[in-house]
Amino acid sequence: MTRLADLQSQFRAAMLNGNSDQILTTIKPGGVAPEVSLLVYRNNIASSLTRALHDLYPVVGRLVGEEFFNALARKYMPTEPLPHGRLVDYGHGFPAFLRDFPPATELPYLADVAALELAWNKAFHAADAQVIAPEGLQSIAPADFPRLNVHLHPSCQVMWSGHPIVAIWSANQDGVRHDQTVDLSAGPDHVFIARPHQEVLIYRLPEDEWAFA
Repeated sequence: MTRLADLQSQFRAAMLNGNSDQILTTIKPGGVAPEVSLLVYRNNIASSLTRALHDLYPVVGRLVGEEFFNALARKYMPTEPLPHGRLVDYGHGFPAFLRDFPPATELPYLADVAALELAWNKAFHAADAQVIAPEGLQSIAPADFPRLNVHLHPSCQVMWSGHPIVAIWSANQDGVRHDQTVDLSAGPDHVFIARPHQEVLIYRLPEDEWAFA
């Protein structure tokens, strides 16, 4: 008898890689041919994962177009199995995938734009934390400074790109006129992402401030 773990592995191979030879031998024929049943499952899973990826990377989707993005999603699926049943955590390896996928490298900034979108998403879902206002710091006695233990907000991230990714990202947001042009030679970008309250903020830092970060 085939072990459950083996069946699950075979089913995953059939869904993500199209390798259904093994799993087909374990399916009892019914009203629908096993090949057709697997195809229905495969299409449903592919549709769900593609939609989740597009929700996470809408700017990438806008830059490459729906058809190419769907093809990217299909190529990406076998490389990252779902860690669990929550789609919110799917797609975190997509920027690295884009860096190594030859057709995507024709847009050299694409992977970094994806990394910025992922950073935005992580900041959005980061844990809440108390924010210290400037007046709060002013109320602390100098004698207490050595005992201070201050941490960055969990949403804080920094990243660097040789391309003007903040301008590209901003120009492709909903509600923005999409006939504006971006100077692709305007990089590099030193970027700070944070969600101090309820809104994710993206800042371009001067190089001296970036060195401090």
